[in-house]
Amino acid sequence: MLFSVICVRAQVTDTLGFDEFYLGTPVLYSSPNGGYAFGNNGYGDKAKAQTYSNSDSYTLREVLLLFGDVVNSSGDTASVVRVTVYDNLGPGQTSAGTVETGAPDSLLTYVDIAVDQLLDDGNLTIVDFSSDTMLGSVSETISIGIDLTHLSAGDSVGLMSTTDGDAGGSMNAWELAANDLWFTVEESTFSWDLDVDLAIFPVIDENDPSAIAEQIGLDWSIYPNPAVEQVHLTFPEDNEWRVLLTDLLGKVLVSEQAIGGSIALKMPGLDAGVYLVSISDGNRTGIKRLIKE
Repeated sequence: MLFSVICVRAQVTDTLGFDEFYLGTPVLYSSPNGGYAFGNNGYGDKAKAQTYSNSDSYTLREVLLLFGDVVNSSGDTASVVRVTVYDNLGPGQTSAGTVETGAPDSLLTYVDIAVDQLLDDGNLTIVDFSSDTMLGSVSETISIGIDLTHLSAGDSVGLMSTTDGDAGGSMNAWELAANDLWFTVEESTFSWDLDVDLAIFPVIDENDPSAIAEQIGLDWSIYPNPAVEQVHLTFPEDNEWRVLLTDLLGKVLVSEQAIGGSIALKMPGLDAGVYLVSISDGNRTGIKRLIKE
């Protein structure tokens, strides 16, 4: 199957990696020589990227980024983070110390976003790719990344990741070192020896919506979404469900126990923005985004 970036407005069917990311614990890793492991730092790292594969063809609409810190001290309007899309046909060094194909390679397209437009307040930075003019098709496996080489002196960013071990050995997180070689961030000699996923989420239009589920082992719903004051959740079975409403950094804002097939979840005093609703019956977990207007 093929991935194409074309100027089409269709039904958004998934945000890749989003649910899996929030099954872990988000964290911002510092670098021992200043800056951040997944940002610019004293090692001169040039880029970070997260690899995604999908079983059916799709189009890229947006990229969501979660930053833990943004410093914009230069005042330079030309200081940008370049949000990049790569194919995955190049050599890269893995956690086993071997060089294999499958690393980010050719730059397919990009969007520049000014540092003063990046959010580090717990909200997602949304980067629009819907009007991109890239031509052609690439493999279903691509990497979405941030290029840090266009930041002005004095500016810095730190991208959130899951906590070490949460990614389950996915080897999908990469960085481009100062020597222009790609390393998985699990690599211990030249990279961070961290088993993590990066907070980079492509929003796609799926050609076959049935191929993507927004839950893990569950068929449940949340409506209305976007919402104003409360939402209704319906569950697949009349079990006992734990319901959590959290911000994007995992802070619990509302906690409820539901017995039965539905619950009305109130959102008192919450600011407009993006939140997460998770349900669990002790064996299965489902997570969905909730937009508060």
